[in-house]
Amino acid sequence: MDPTTLGHTLSDGRTLGYALYGSTSPTAYSVFYFHGTPSSRLEAAILSVPAASLNIRIIGVDRPGMGLSTFQAHRKILDWPRDITELANHLNLPTFSILAYSSGSVYAFACAKMIPRARLLNVGILAGAYPIKWNTFFAFKPMQHVMTSGLSHLAGSWLNSHWGDLARSPDPEPFYAACMKEMPNRPELEQKALKGVEKIALFDPMRESFRVDGKGSGLEFKLQAADWGFQLHEIDCAGGRLKMWHGAKDVNVPMEQVNKVVGMLGGSELKVIEGEGHYGIFIHHGEEALRCLAPKLG
Repeated sequence: MDPTTLGHTLSDGRTLGYALYGSTSPTAYSVFYFHGTPSSRLEAAILSVPAASLNIRIIGVDRPGMGLSTFQAHRKILDWPRDITELANHLNLPTFSILAYSSGSVYAFACAKMIPRARLLNVGILAGAYPIKWNTFFAFKPMQHVMTSGLSHLAGSWLNSHWGDLARSPDPEPFYAACMKEMPNRPELEQKALKGVEKIALFDPMRESFRVDGKGSGLEFKLQAADWGFQLHEIDCAGGRLKMWHGAKDVNVPMEQVNKVVGMLGGSELKVIEGEGHYGIFIHHGEEALRCLAPKLG
């Protein structure tokens, strides 16, 4: 069985797709990985080698409507901790940690809020995204307008029309070529971080997110822009349970917004990396984050 194409049937009948990376040892510590948007469980692949060296098993999970996970039309952000708990039960995990990148941070915060810390031991955030009302996604004003104008469903339709057919083609090369064509539109710092790892870090996870269509990603934008159903100050971060890594040159989520978050997450820890942007944190500092999340390695 391919460990990158696994699925678990949840109590409501939906499928939750996931992939396993890193250590296969029965003594390995488990870390759930929450991807960005549009992306998928395959985003965790770049962390496989460092995870194996640390005896960590990474469980990359597709959110509803992306990859192998069933679309869930009326879901809320606070529904996600229930899905993760069901998967953790299925995998017989008494304790675990979470590592989230970019928009996956929203769901990591929800889990930290809802799952007891006796079970969810640590949470790591790489280049996190925060409430849209704080002007997060600073570099993407057109998309931010769509997210806050009640037209977020159009984002999914646009993404699918732009990328869907290419993504679902059996031959990945045209999709790769289209992605490379748009690479110069990214900040030079991000291009540099992605150079040589474009496929594993960005293209393959994004391609998989459109396995069915773009509805999952469209709903993500709507949920990101709406009330999350909880406040950040309600999360139990005491003792450094929640740690964040952020690039000082991240234009997607500028440091002004991150500093607001730190003020609300009492007990959390923030490490600011000079000279890094949004992708660089994920690509260059994932191993450091994993080392901090495993109880015996921090």
